[in-house]
Amino acid sequence: MAKAKAKEEENGILEDGISEEGKPEKIKGLVGESGTVKDIVKYRTETRNLKHQLTDIEKLKESTDLAAAINRVAGLESELKAFKSHIKGKIEQGENEIKQHSDAISNGYIYQPTDVEVWFNYKEGQVNEVRTDTGEIIDTRAMNANERQMTI
Repeated sequence: MAKAKAKEEENGILEDGISEEGKPEKIKGLVGESGTVKDIVKYRTETRNLKHQLTDIEKLKESTDLAAAINRVAGLESELKAFKSHIKGKIEQGENEIKQHSDAISNGYIYQPTDVEVWFNYKEGQVNEVRTDTGEIIDTRAMNANERQMTI
């Protein structure tokens, strides 16, 4: 019995069926002449989402919150645009890399920086360009007028 009474008190129901918050004046028309509740055995308070007309102050707050949300979305859209641009650049870089490797495989060669020695043969009047990595002569040509002038 004590457990049942404790349970009723936990739910806000007192022994006489009236909660502490449920004063008789709050439930008009149900209170008898003696101030007791007529036909109510028990009742409870619930929270429900019901329509509420906004006051001018509440409308102002909603407007401020709306403006902040619009600005936040605009900022995020701007970030997204910048991120997409950044990623698009990386994709293009990757595609260029793929093309370079594909061309190298298809052609069987690549161009790369290579040291070249330029030899001036004044006796024969020729200039030879020689690769330092293989010793191959890559170009032989006649000296031009400036090149024929020997420096002291």
